[in-house]
Amino acid sequence: MNVVIDLDLDEIPEGSCSIPAYGDAYSNILACLGYSAEHLPIAEWLKRYYQLQGKWLIVSPIYWEATHNDAVIISGGEHLHLPESEAKAWFTLFSEHFNHLNPIYHTASIWLIQVDDLPLIQAKPLYAMLHQSMLNSILKLDSTLFWQQIITESQMLFNQTQRFENTIPVNGVWIWCDGQLQANLHEKQIVCDPAFTNLANCLFNSVKQLAFTSKELRKSHLFWIKTLEDLSYLQAQLKKHNVNWYWNNGAYMTKPKHWFTRIWM
Repeated sequence: MNVVIDLDLDEIPEGSCSIPAYGDAYSNILACLGYSAEHLPIAEWLKRYYQLQGKWLIVSPIYWEATHNDAVIISGGEHLHLPESEAKAWFTLFSEHFNHLNPIYHTASIWLIQVDDLPLIQAKPLYAMLHQSMLNSILKLDSTLFWQQIITESQMLFNQTQRFENTIPVNGVWIWCDGQLQANLHEKQIVCDPAFTNLANCLFNSVKQLAFTSKELRKSHLFWIKTLEDLSYLQAQLKKHNVNWYWNNGAYMTKPKHWFTRIWM
């Protein structure tokens, strides 16, 4: 079973096994459905949610630092923990400068831009860019240098702007998410927080809320939650199952403890 928690993990529980995570709940959901972690179709999912036409990409605010011969993204997206008010202020700045890209605000870490008739982009997902060389990846974005120019302009724009009071450092954006979403809704059942129902309905045939007993659980179920109360409930219901727990900043797998295991503990 897979559980996606839209929260940050403090530490991996003792006795669990670390597994790959993908930086945010949207990416974790899509990875659990079998999409390539290098080409996650978040933009296509949100295009369906907002009933948009054309081609779209994701823009995420970042904080990067220069080294002696390179640059590194220190934090970005969900990991910035941008307050909504600051995120919207940065988005307004971005959207006014790049209004020809028809920017749309979704969350503090996910903005959309329309890219019809623009050069194709070869960008790594944001989670794969954290603490990695920016230079190598930027050089590979596209042969026309169009996307390199957009990223450079955004860096100059953000760096020239007076910081907001009590601001979290933001000095650029990363543009990514070119994956293709399958045409039909997924047959896998998702059980989610009511706040995610409308988004889930754009991806799954069967969407239910978290209200059933352990006897009704199936290995194919995918859970999407955002509160510690729901987490405690699921931990109790799933204690007899192998479970992958995906958080925004890490993931781990737990296995049931059998009676002979407990005797020797």
